[in-house]
Amino acid sequence: MKKAIALIAAAVMILTLFSACGDKIITDKEGNTHKIVTQRGGEPAQDEYGNLIEEVTNDNNEKVTQPVSYPEVTQTGKNEIQDAYFILEIPKDWYFDSEINKFRIQHDDESKKTSGAMCEISTQYSKTGDADKLYKDRLNNEKSLQLYQPDFVENIEEFETKLFGIETKAYKSKYSSGSTVYFYVFEYAHAAVGIKAIIMDDCGNDGLDPEKFISEHFTLKKLG
Repeated sequence: MKKAIALIAAAVMILTLFSACGDKIITDKEGNTHKIVTQRGGEPAQDEYGNLIEEVTNDNNEKVTQPVSYPEVTQTGKNEIQDAYFILEIPKDWYFDSEINKFRIQHDDESKKTSGAMCEISTQYSKTGDADKLYKDRLNNEKSLQLYQPDFVENIEEFETKLFGIETKAYKSKYSSGSTVYFYVFEYAHAAVGIKAIIMDDCGNDGLDPEKFISEHFTLKKLG
């Protein structure tokens, strides 16, 4: 039953999150507003699925709560963004484009200016919670690209690691263009949680280790 409620809530697309008169309010794409339950310190409360908790008045004039899907991304500070599962501190020389409504940051360096290419980190999710399926879907996309463009995809390597202390499946796909795509996926909060990193060879002065970057700048939320 809980899972069904969570899936229904996930269908609600939330666009903005802001404070009004001391209350946390979200506005969905239809322009409807929702009053969000907050925790101590004023942060929005989330359930075990990562949903926000909305306070409403039912037909009996009673105050009750129900889940509402977390926004794709919210900018909660000058150098901070959040989604349902992560808080991300945006480091120096990286930036977030608020107009795309996506949890993604990009590296602003000389390679972008000279070639148009850039490093970027983003997240992907599956509410089914099937991490193997999400992983295989993304891996098969890379293998298809390698099959039809062998001169473009030089090598694909699968491996296992740990992120946030959680067993994680991963692969890295090396491109002849001078970039490597990393994809990490693990199960968390009844969802399959993925982090994608596109790393150019000349990203930063000393290159970029995606796992080190994730451990230093990502915080996995404690939910439920």
